[in-house]
Amino acid sequence: MGRPPVPSVSYTHGRVPQKRNHADPHSCVAHPIVVFLLTGVTQRGLISLATVWILDRSQLDTYYGDVGAALAGRRAAFRSDLDAFYSMLQARLDISQAARGRIALFNAPDFTPFGYISPDENTVSRIVADLLDADGTHGQGDLFLREFLVLLKVDRGGLPNRYAVVTQVPLFASRVLGFLDILVDFGDFGVGIENKPWAGEQLNQIERYCTALESRYSGKFCLVYLSGTGRDPTSISGELHMSLKSTNRLVTVPYGELQRWARDCARICEADKVRWFLRDFERYLAGDFAGEGGDDESD
Repeated sequence: MGRPPVPSVSYTHGRVPQKRNHADPHSCVAHPIVVFLLTGVTQRGLISLATVWILDRSQLDTYYGDVGAALAGRRAAFRSDLDAFYSMLQARLDISQAARGRIALFNAPDFTPFGYISPDENTVSRIVADLLDADGTHGQGDLFLREFLVLLKVDRGGLPNRYAVVTQVPLFASRVLGFLDILVDFGDFGVGIENKPWAGEQLNQIERYCTALESRYSGKFCLVYLSGTGRDPTSISGELHMSLKSTNRLVTVPYGELQRWARDCARICEADKVRWFLRDFERYLAGDFAGEGGDDESD
């Protein structure tokens, strides 16, 4: 039995294709839309058409109309579900805000004095200096200094009990080499602190400070680089940096470690007023104060 004749389709530029019958090549269906499926390739390389559908345009209009109605219904249902979700969320937010208001009445968790004074680099340096001072108004003696020396891995036992804490200290080595933010002076041993929350360094600044401290204390010193970015100083040669670092004479302390120091100080502090201040200071250090980069500053 022979293969049934395959309908042919003619195409005219700019018009809908028309189906032609082999028996009557001049006949065609008015304005049909032809949908066909290619199913394979014959041994001679000719594509055979398995199925040919001829649809009236009204049938497509009906189909797409049904699809549009179904999508509109789904869209309405989705909007309804979304409105219900946001209504529930708003109700829970209202409950949370009401509870937070009741807590704030007694604890004021968002209150901090740092929101009023907006400390800069120099203010932070003065706070650290006062906390390290045994004669500071905190009344805790050298308690906070001992915690700081633990952070630096410096043995407090070999140091004298009396010491002085000075800020903006001029450093000399035959000439003025700069002004150090904080100096803890034990007499024959010194702990220098250069605070860099965001500012850059002057040319050879840290190298000059190490030279001055070397001259002043005959090599018995520790220079602390408080780093807001957590990076090591760049104003010192790599070879000298490694040498001083290996002997604990140059220590980089990121602000994250300074924050933990404030937390430890709050934990061991005996005075409630100071403890609350230390907690606020810790929260402040954990904020955006320590930015990255910055312009160079004067010594």
